[in-house]
Amino acid sequence: MGSGQKLPNIRTIQILLGLKTEAEASRIADLLLAFDVVPEPTMTDDREAARIERLCRANGVTIQI
Repeated sequence: MGSGQKLPNIRTIQILLGLKTEAEASRIADLLLAFDVVPEPTMTDDREAARIERLCRANGVTIQI
């Protein structure tokens, strides 16, 4: 645990859902414990991201999200 690498929780779910057997899912889930889980964005995070994107766009910079 705590490798310094981050893994969004939604990705963890998608990885585990794609596996065919419980044994395989259990093995991979154990391996994923090496990653810190990033909490899901909050409404505050979304608002700040939108504000930053508008600021970039107003200055001629287009970003892809």
